[in-house]
Amino acid sequence: MPEVELRNVSKRFGRIVAVNTTNLKIEDGEYLSIVGPSGCGKTTLVKMISGVWEPSEGDVLIDGKKVNVVPTEDRDLGYVFQSIALFPHMTVWENTVYSPLVKDKSENERKSIGEDSLRLVNLLEKKGLFPSQLSGGAQQKVGLARALSSKAKLLILDEPLSALDARVRIDLRYELRKLVKRLGLTAIHVTHDQEEALSVADRTVVMRKGRIVEMGSPRQLYERPRHPFTANFVGEGNFLEGNIKSTSDNWCFVELRNQQFLSVRPTVARAGESVILFIRPENLRFTKEFKANALPGTVEDVQFVGSYLRYKVMLETEDIALIDLQIPHERINAGERVMVEFDPTDTIVYQRPPEGLREL
Repeated sequence: MPEVELRNVSKRFGRIVAVNTTNLKIEDGEYLSIVGPSGCGKTTLVKMISGVWEPSEGDVLIDGKKVNVVPTEDRDLGYVFQSIALFPHMTVWENTVYSPLVKDKSENERKSIGEDSLRLVNLLEKKGLFPSQLSGGAQQKVGLARALSSKAKLLILDEPLSALDARVRIDLRYELRKLVKRLGLTAIHVTHDQEEALSVADRTVVMRKGRIVEMGSPRQLYERPRHPFTANFVGEGNFLEGNIKSTSDNWCFVELRNQQFLSVRPTVARAGESVILFIRPENLRFTKEFKANALPGTVEDVQFVGSYLRYKVMLETEDIALIDLQIPHERINAGERVMVEFDPTDTIVYQRPPEGLREL
């Protein structure tokens, strides 16, 4: 199984820096997802790993061997594209065995590889059909079977599910992970869909403006992101701006707008410094009591979102708070006054970035 490493890799297109001095190591058998906004450099990164583009600076290594100028076809990898990109004039079978055919495998070898690959994606019985006769999800499964038929141990998945319907995407992403783990492959999965990135991967990389902002397990990135950009980009959350009023060994008191206060866990920020507080909507709750760690506000809107209700509350700090409460619960209507409770355990404190919240 291959190990992939990027050492100080950059890619420039004229004055545009698509990837800037990036270091990354992908372990044998790891399923890594790369997520970030459009134009952040995630696709450029995997194109350098796959050999489509050569890095402007730095080295790409596969199994410890520098492959900067090694052609794609000699890197022993399978590539699944966003656009599916099947040969429309070829059947499912012909698409699947294309790689072993161009590698001059014998007829018996092609038959064995093709049947194994299509069986893995549950499409062997449709081998005689053309791509136009298949659903979008089935077509992408053929694309995956074609990549698997190369017998490569490194699988590159570049936005593989973005062209599919929402229900199909959810089903197929679980099948993808199961298949990758069953075969012991190393997989690099690029997506703009945060939920997809978190659900398939052992580890997720968050990119922004050509750089890696943060990497970690999906749970760590969601529950305890170290960078405010990650907190803002991965999932949804609430941000409140304030200043450290005082600190102690056990508590940090933050003054918000309109003389409102919250107590949070200790932070590296010192008294007088500007900070931002972050908390997920599902970690907020209403309380009928006046508590030290609750902020008053008015419910502006209530939305039904399946298994939970989303409340939009205008706090007296002039911040909007999104609160998700599982059904059933005692419903609160728009226009009602409420107290919103902040649990210090779930509230994360960041030093205020120089550019402020607008640039997150």
